[in-house]
Amino acid sequence: MAMTMISNTIAGLISGRMVDLADPKIEDISIEDIATSLSRICRFNGHTNTLLSVACHSINVAANVPPAYRLEALLHDAAEAYVGDVVRPLKLMLAGKIEPVEQRFDSLIRRKYGLPEKLSHAVESADNLLLRHEIEQYTAISCNFYTPLSPNERELLQTECAPDGYLIGHDIHSAASEERFLRLFDLYGGIRG
Repeated sequence: MAMTMISNTIAGLISGRMVDLADPKIEDISIEDIATSLSRICRFNGHTNTLLSVACHSINVAANVPPAYRLEALLHDAAEAYVGDVVRPLKLMLAGKIEPVEQRFDSLIRRKYGLPEKLSHAVESADNLLLRHEIEQYTAISCNFYTPLSPNERELLQTECAPDGYLIGHDIHSAASEERFLRLFDLYGGIRG
């Protein structure tokens, strides 16, 4: 029996769907695939003192924006479910190669879930605040490479998901942060399907 060749740009997803990374379609996007993947991808390429998933990061970004921006904040890194969490220095080195693919997925996700075309300032600010917090708390990166949080910023910071997928006050793992991500998606007005 002859094997059918599949394009080398086709990727398999946890749901069993196949997506063409070079030509993704809106029907390829699934909140369940996004939640599962982000709950299993570690921030900073895993160079943290404990597991800190992209889902956990996204939950915390959503906790630090006004209610009207929470769905967008929860999904701000959703394209990483399809292209991975590429660390910023590598993105800069590969400028023009990764961004177009990531932007295609981001655009499809934004259209599918009714988000604004461009990242809002509120979400971008919260994302950068959480990035600085995560560097400070979970990495060995020298403070010469980032601006540490001010006491006021630290006091205002809201976190409801801690490393290892543990939610503050709960003893759970990545499966639970996946479940929490999906519950928040529903709570923030996301429409599945």
